Amino acid sequence: VQEAAEHLQGEQQHEWLDKLAIEYPNIRAAITGAVAHEQLELMESYLANLERFWLIRGYLAEQLQLYQSLFNLAGTARNNAILHYDYAYILYRTGDYIGAQEQAVFAFDLATTQADAKAIALARHMLGIMADETGDSELAIEHYQASMAFFQAQEDDDMIKALFNDLYVATAHLGQDELAEYYCKQHYALASEQGDQRAVGIAL
Repeated sequence: VQEAAEHLQGEQQHEWLDKLAIEYPNIRAAITGAVAHEQLELMESYLANLERFWLIRGYLAEQLQLYQSLFNLAGTARNNAILHYDYAYILYRTGDYIGAQEQAVFAFDLATTQADAKAIALARHMLGIMADETGDSELAIEHYQASMAFFQAQEDDDMIKALFNDLYVATAHLGQDELAEYYCKQHYALASEQGDQRAVGIAL
């Protein structure tokens, strides 16, 4: 699974998605076993390595279930702001906007208390998404720009790419056409450089 995760954004993306799909019944059984035996590190590993596969192939309900199992079993997970950010994003993807907003706020408050700069930047990304969804694109851009500043300093191309796309959407909502075009081009250029076929398709 870990090997496959490393190939899910490059030119071999479709090949590795298909390989995971073939193996998924066995992977599902392994996840069930990890939950039953409360193997917390293994559960976190599956969440990290299968995230993109679940997103692209639509196994979001199973992903949510694993997050919920992890939070139920482990106090350490409940105190991990980044896990709450990830959980918020999956809730958003499944249409649970109320749950996503609650988790995003919780992640931000927890990260702020822990002075975790990365978790704060991630939480602000999620808060930006929720602000844009509820019609406050100006607030969304404020969150996105704060998040972008952190990830550009870290040279985290995956988050920079995602934020370029989010900034494109928010500025387009405000009718800021020149800015929207700039962010769209930046998103496309970075996705092309990475060989991320899915992101290139979104940019087009």
